[in-house]
Amino acid sequence: MCEQPKVLTKFMTFRPEIFMQPRLKLSLPSEFNDPFDSQLRLSDDDFTKLVAETGREIGQLKYFAHRMSAVHILSLSALSANNIQSSNMWGLYADSGKGIAFEFDFTALKNLVDGQPLNSFIDGYNKLDN
Repeated sequence: MCEQPKVLTKFMTFRPEIFMQPRLKLSLPSEFNDPFDSQLRLSDDDFTKLVAETGREIGQLKYFAHRMSAVHILSLSALSANNIQSSNMWGLYADSGKGIAFEFDFTALKNLVDGQPLNSFIDGYNKLDN
């Protein structure tokens, strides 16, 4: 089991208005730098295997795969902004080190999702699938 991070960090280009209008960009998988990151590429054989493994209809699985391409994602790093290992993140996502990074306390975030403990949120989600 992996150790949970203490912070989640958003590396980004500095925009002065971020302090007046605090917003973080949610990106579509097709907008990611890496064209293979978070994009489903399933062949007909893959769908056939998924039907056998899940017992779901192929139409449901294809619909789900299509919907996944429209999901907006907030990209965060488990690396702290001042961690030496985050230098690549500064270079790629924070304007070659001239940008800004926001750190979110993961310990506090993991305990709250819409005012509920995260574990109960996950349990509730899992029950929807059964």
